[in-house]
Amino acid sequence: MKNWINVISTKLSITRAEVIIIACLFGFALGGFFFKTSLPFQDAKQLIKQKEKAYFTGSQADSIIEAEEKAYQKIVDLKFNLINSKDSNKNPIKHSSEKLNLNLATYQDLLEIPGIGPVMADRLIRFRTYKGGRLKSFNQLLEVKGINQSRLTTLKEYLTLSKSSP
Repeated sequence: MKNWINVISTKLSITRAEVIIIACLFGFALGGFFFKTSLPFQDAKQLIKQKEKAYFTGSQADSIIEAEEKAYQKIVDLKFNLINSKDSNKNPIKHSSEKLNLNLATYQDLLEIPGIGPVMADRLIRFRTYKGGRLKSFNQLLEVKGINQSRLTTLKEYLTLSKSSP
């Protein structure tokens, strides 16, 4: 091992210690390049974006919470159906002409809408905040976990995205 160090130090006119330091630096640089290119690293911004998305979509919620949400949703649907069957002229929220502005709605406002429970209201508030506090179209809500096309159609009956300020 001392032979190649002596040969290089003589040819480059540097000391043995300098040759060893240069060899170590080169080794670290080569190792870093190999490590970065061979392993699937993600950019920090991409990881933050994934975490934010998981936060409002609830993709990390466990099955117990999902089961509780389904049970709660069934109860809400049953109550809503009972109210509608008793008095079809009354709307449990507001008249259809008085839609709730989703861009200004509070957590409590959202809870009054049929089909929205505590978990969904929380997701909607977090999603609206994630989108900068203002939604531009109802189709953006399809990104929220638990909202499919049929549920979105139902929500459109009670919500609006008007740009009027409070």
